[in-house]
Amino acid sequence: MPDAETRVDEFVRLLAQNQRRLFVYVHTLVPNHADAEEVLQNTSLVLWREFGTFEPGTNFAAWACRVALNQVLAWRKR
Repeated sequence: MPDAETRVDEFVRLLAQNQRRLFVYVHTLVPNHADAEEVLQNTSLVLWREFGTFEPGTNFAAWACRVALNQVLAWRKR
């Protein structure tokens, strides 16, 4: 089992690699740029909180986009 520092490094690396893709995805669902940035920020927080449930070796981008979609839907309800 990786130590906490290794997990943090892995999360930061995966998020950095996929941040642009995530923003583009969110922005297609939330046309206003500022709102899309807010949703992306919330998504990043949820991704970090839920990173323990992410299976290493699986598709991080797909997992992150699913989380982002849930955040978009929550944002639309507000």
